[in-house]
Order: sequence, then C-alpha cells, then structure tokens
Amino acid sequence: MSEAPKLQPAGPAALDAFARIVGEEHAIRDEAGMAPYLTEWRDRYQGKAALVLKPASTDEVAKILQLANEKRVAIVPQGGNTGLVGAQIPDESGSQIVLSMQRMTHVRDVDLASNTMTVDAGLTLATAQQVAESAGRLFPLSLASEGSCQIGGVLATNAGGVAVLTYGNARDLALGLEVVLADGRVWHGLKRLRKDNTGYDLRDLFIGSEGTLGIITGIVGIAGAGLTAFYMFRLFFRAFYGTDPEGGYHPEPHPTRWIMAFPVLTLAALAFSAGWIQIWNSSVASSSRLYSECSMPRPADITWTSPASVRPSLPR
Repeated sequence: MSEAPKLQPAGPAALDAFARIVGEEHAIRDEAGMAPYLTEWRDRYQGKAALVLKPASTDEVAKILQLANEKRVAIVPQGGNTGLVGAQIPDESGSQIVLSMQRMTHVRDVDLASNTMTVDAGLTLATAQQVAESAGRLFPLSLASEGSCQIGGVLATNAGGVAVLTYGNARDLALGLEVVLADGRVWHGLKRLRKDNTGYDLRDLFIGSEGTLGIITGIVGIAGAGLTAFYMFRLFFRAFYGTDPEGGYHPEPHPTRWIMAFPVLTLAALAFSAGWIQIWNSSVASSSRLYSECSMPRPADITWTSPASVRPSLPR
C-alpha cells in the first residue's frame, strides 16, 4: 500500500483559490485580522496560519475541504474558540488554514411536531436556546461559555454542561448531523427519528471526534417540551426580576413582580416535585428488579453436587 502524500504549505495560487470559494472579504490574510483566531482566550495556546476562511454554507465547506485534499493542505476547524485544550488553534508552522464557522448561523427549521430544530453548526448555544424557547420548547444544554461556543463545537467535543445529569451530554440531544468529510464529500444525516436502527450509527462516530473525521455543518437537535422544573425556574427568574432593554436583569426585584412570579413559581415547584416522584418510582422499581435478579438462592433451593463433608455451612 502506497503512503498518502505528506501535507504541504499552500502556495500563493492555492491561497487565492481558497479565497475565491468564500469571497475575498471572508478570507483573512493580514496578521492583525487573523490574530483573534490564532490564540486561545487564556493565551496558553498560540499559533500561526496561512489563511483564515469563513464559509457561509455547507457547499463552501465542501469545496474548501475538496481543494485542501487535492493540494494536501492542513485545515484546522474552529467554532467559537472557547476550547481549553488548544485543539482549535493551528501550530506554529504557519502553513495551516483555519476554517471558522462563524458565518454559518442559519436556523433551517423548527418542527414542533417532532420537538426538533435544525440549525447550522455556527449558531451559538445561547441562540439555539433562544430559538427553542421562542417556539415554546427547551434545548437544555447549558455551559458557562454558551454565549460564544457554537453548536458544532459543542457536538464535536460532546460537551456536558450544568444539566448533564438530567438531560445527558450533547450526544443525547442530537438526532442527526450533516458532516463534510476530509475529501469534500457530504454525509447527509439530518434525521429526526428517535429510533433509527438502520446500519451503522455514524452520528455517534462524528460526535466527540473533534473535527478529526469531518466538519459538522448542520445539526438536528432535540427541543423538548418546555414544562420542566429547569425551564419554569428560568421563567420565574425572568418574571420576578424583569429585563431591561439590553436583555439584562434588574438587580432588585420590584414588589409588584411577586404577583406575576407567584404562578410561575408554583408551576416550577409542581414540575420539580413531579420530576422527583418519577425519579423515586423509577429507582424503587429498578432496585426491586435488580434485587430479584441478583439475590442469592436460599440454601434449601441449592442442589449440591459435592460430598457432604466439603459442603459449606450456610444459614437456613
């Protein structure tokens, strides 16, 4: 088997070809313009790049990766640049190209019947939450960096967040993906099916792969029913404290807001109690089933095959 050609720096002609795919205004070449894409926000990881590309569609991402595969040029995908391990930062060779997903922010579809929403990978997590909330649904994944991190990066790293024990990792909140492979081919896996046992589960293969197998460009996320304790407490907080024109919260609650907030708080308490009752019932049922399946048989029910002289002395 012959070895694949080694990666090479992109020459001026190749860089121009890359720039034409996204448009010159979305291809950053100067050092000052590239600087925000070449350093991790704590300044622990820094690198250099030959070019920063900002595609706006799956088709543009596919053309970039197809050309990169032909020219053997290394591509570093980058989402919101909130990662803490430096995977989104190019090395110091200056030969790699950063592919930023910042412009891929379209909401493709919100399906209330299936409780799903289909969005571009460059949409920030906070915006995805707002999209679900505006439709009366809840996208429960929540992180400290949700105002900057992007849905594609969240799935590429299989992030957990503060509600992971209740709702699971990002993997558990995605039904389908659209992924561009390293050679520019597009895998169309934007399915809304909750149960899909047809063939290999490629979705779970790409989730958590951190861009090594392909670049996620589209996601079908689960936007569940909003009447949960988590969602109701968020509504209570907003109703009680109110919002200013910029969207922030007033530091001091107004006394009249108790009247508005009380029904919401009551519903939140009911939802919270119902959730714990369901968890308790499930735990009791699971424990009883586990005990019945794993408990030792009574000594009288044991059929001995060894001589009486070597049998263990068991309580009756």
